[in-house]
Parts: sequence; structure tokens; C-alpha cells
Amino acid sequence: IFTQIELYSTTHPWVGWNINLSSVKSHLISIVQKKPTITYNQIIRIIYQSFEVDDFDKTKAKIFLDKNPSHTIYMDKLSKFSPESKFIWIIRDYRAVILSSKQSVYIRSSNVAHNATRWKIYNRIAYKFYKKNKDKVLLVKYEDLVSNENEIEKILSFLSISAIKNTPISDS
Repeated sequence: IFTQIELYSTTHPWVGWNINLSSVKSHLISIVQKKPTITYNQIIRIIYQSFEVDDFDKTKAKIFLDKNPSHTIYMDKLSKFSPESKFIWIIRDYRAVILSSKQSVYIRSSNVAHNATRWKIYNRIAYKFYKKNKDKVLLVKYEDLVSNENEIEKILSFLSISAIKNTPISDS
């Protein structure tokens, strides 16, 4: 698993996040030695709790959200390993995605054809998963999300999270 994380880290920068992989590895090895029946969910929780985010204690977090589009290709596996997982499929107009990709300093390719193909592949995979798992997937249009506060309420409801009125949502 650590080789996969290291390889993934080289191709997908952890923008705004810091992690000490050797520390995480040592921590996980010590846990596995004590409890050899550790679950996939427990491993993921330990990894996410190991990310350093300023002024945020993740040890009390009840859920973790990950917005990495690359995880789309693993939705079936993620659902299998973690049956209680839920997925929020935020679909955005492909033209806006391509323009955003061209302007991003974090995206490896600003090539229009590459990004259009990637958008198409990810959305086909997401749609196929959505058709089979409608109870686990909430479809949200990006344009609605940024223009309509009710979309946040739908997301919170889908995740069974109570909204706290007048509390700003952090980027953390």
C-alpha cells in the first residue's frame, strides 16, 4: 500500500496537505503487529488522520471527504472495501473543466484533447456506477452547487450530516 501511495503522490500532488509517509508507515506497521486483522477502513482512517492540516484536529473526525476525480476509476473497489461509503458525483460542463485544467498549475497536462478524453472517461465510469448504486451516489451539477445554497443542504442530508446555521464551510 505504501508503494501505491508514494507512486500516487508523485503524479497527484497533495495540494495544501502535508504527510510524512515514513511516519505513517511506521505507525501502521506497529498497529498491524498488535492487531493483524486491521480493516481497509481503519487503514484509510489512519492515513487521512496523518495528513497535517493547520489548526484542525482530525482524530475526532467522523467522516472523511476526498474530492480527487482520479478516485472515480476505483468507485467499484472503494464501494466493495467500504460498503458504507457514499459518493457525491459532481458533474461540471466539460468546457469549464477543460478551461480550468488549462489554467491549473497542479494539472499535469493542459492538452485540450487529453482533458476532454479524461472528462469523458471519468463521467462514463461514474454514470455506470451510478446506475448500479443510486442509493450510494448523489448527482450534483457543479453549476447548481455554486449558484444555489440548497445544494449544500442536499449534500449534507445525503451524508446524514446536520447543518449548523451560519457556520462557514472551511476549505480544510
